[in-house]
Amino acid sequence: MNFRFPPPSLPGALVLAVLLGSGCTLEAPGQARDTSSPETPPAEPRTPALGTATQALCSDYNAYKNVYWGDLHTHTSYSVDAYSFRTRNTPQDAHAFARGAPKQIAAGDPAGAGPTVQLNSGRLLDFNAVTDHSEWLPTGFGCGAATDGTPYDPASPYYGSAACQYYRSEQLTFPGSFLTQVPICGNSPNGTPECTAELRSAWQAEQQAANQAYVPCTYTTLHGYEWTSSQDGATLHRNVIFGSDVVPDVPYSALDYTDPGQLWTALDQGCLASAGCEALTIPHNTNQSNGLAFDLPGDAGPDVVAQAGRYQRLVEIHQHKGNSECAYKPDAGYSLDPLCQFEQFSNDTPPQSYVRQGLTKGLGIQAATGSNPFRLGIVGATDNHNGMSGAVSETSWNGHVGINDNTPMKRLQKTPNENPGGITGVWAEQNTRASIFAALKRREVFATSGPRIKVRLYQTWSSTNFCTATYPQNIIGAGGVPMGGTMSANPGSGRPYFVVSAVKDVVDLASIDIIKVDILNGQPRERVISFPLTGAQASTTCLSWQDPEFVPGAPAFYYARAVQAATPRWSSYDCDQLGGLAPAGCQAGGKFREMIQERAWTSPIWALP
Repeated sequence: MNFRFPPPSLPGALVLAVLLGSGCTLEAPGQARDTSSPETPPAEPRTPALGTATQALCSDYNAYKNVYWGDLHTHTSYSVDAYSFRTRNTPQDAHAFARGAPKQIAAGDPAGAGPTVQLNSGRLLDFNAVTDHSEWLPTGFGCGAATDGTPYDPASPYYGSAACQYYRSEQLTFPGSFLTQVPICGNSPNGTPECTAELRSAWQAEQQAANQAYVPCTYTTLHGYEWTSSQDGATLHRNVIFGSDVVPDVPYSALDYTDPGQLWTALDQGCLASAGCEALTIPHNTNQSNGLAFDLPGDAGPDVVAQAGRYQRLVEIHQHKGNSECAYKPDAGYSLDPLCQFEQFSNDTPPQSYVRQGLTKGLGIQAATGSNPFRLGIVGATDNHNGMSGAVSETSWNGHVGINDNTPMKRLQKTPNENPGGITGVWAEQNTRASIFAALKRREVFATSGPRIKVRLYQTWSSTNFCTATYPQNIIGAGGVPMGGTMSANPGSGRPYFVVSAVKDVVDLASIDIIKVDILNGQPRERVISFPLTGAQASTTCLSWQDPEFVPGAPAFYYARAVQAATPRWSSYDCDQLGGLAPAGCQAGGKFREMIQERAWTSPIWALP
């Protein structure tokens, strides 16, 4: 159950304005190719990441951490689905777009290519991960070609095959495009030696694009891919993000490693920490998982729980296929929190598909077993299939799936339940691979639905007013625990304080919410404590709240949500573009004229028994 309280009149419940400080190379054409097919390819050492997370390398290095903005989920023309949508922007193009270069939507469609899009100079990304589907990389890279006809891989052993010619034709459609993998590779990328070699070449091309775009202290690229697993239509996909240049020789796909446990075991064997390889596997679209996203694979024994703790440290809460924060089903006893009704993709999603419910399930497992496999930090992303990382503006959104939604009319008629997607903010010492990945790993990260709202959350046992000009140095110096962490030991018999700070983007903030769930007598209690913001607080705010219902020994988590004042949804702007041609629903008060409250979510802080 869920209850909303007004701000408690406690000494710790203070709202004060405060200013916040803010090499791999490709094989040359004709070069001999390794066509071996190892069962578990070992990690192959490459150029190590630059510096450690705490080694000062950049002029803006800050021991108290800066905020950096990035997208951890982007697809390019190397993804078969994106190619079928006529996307021709490559990984190189995605990284260039993230830094301000103009790129065209659906450039592969001679008759209906979309507009040329460019990020505003103030909206460039600080870090980025291109995450093309591993399952179809041999097809996407080995069959694909640029708009001028240049093959992505001139050395592809099957580029001239009938299957590849169909792939490059204008007849290619989704989802039929996925079947092109079978005549080329069989049911597995490792089904033929040629496919194994092409998978390796495609992965090297992805890495080369990331390495060439990496500019330490300015723009960080992270190696990654999407492990694309579905079960009876349920989305169980995960983005696999690596922390350095030391990565497996090939990506481990869902065609060979069919559940998360198998993926984690493959990473255990092929991504060795002793060699400098680290990885995170980030579930996305849990809202479309049919309640399965927070199930453990296999027998859920201690090895699987330990693997989940190592690899599954983050979850994607918002992207273009909807929001996954929490279920709103009052009749079923789930979340009386009305703000759960935000960018819901479907009303038929089981409540167990949502992040808040998944985190709660983790508490229940912790209460029963002493281990929590779902201590998940919060990230946001786009899942953009145009090769356009970070394109999240409601006012100028141009779609995300090529020819499917590259006009206002298509978006309103074909994808009205979708949205521009989200973005991730990390609190890191500097903008390098080592520092960004370390922040992701320790979960000192937050997500937004697009705006660049800066939020921080700390836990402390002190009643000190930390909302002063020396914040956050003062609370860090006093041992405050940041978002993503575990509450420090109670020095006495007091109750914990939580300090939240937020800085608006362009639009004023309407409220700060603290969400708490704990387990008492085997049952979850859910609370949402809301702090309305007015005046100067709507721009920059800092507040401290002491939990009056804290029960020592009860497993719990707390996270903060910063909510903007209402603004028009993207559909309203599309209606304006269409003018007299606008469809039904664009009239005043129509379904396309919805106002929304965009928001940011911090990673939780956990109380362990």
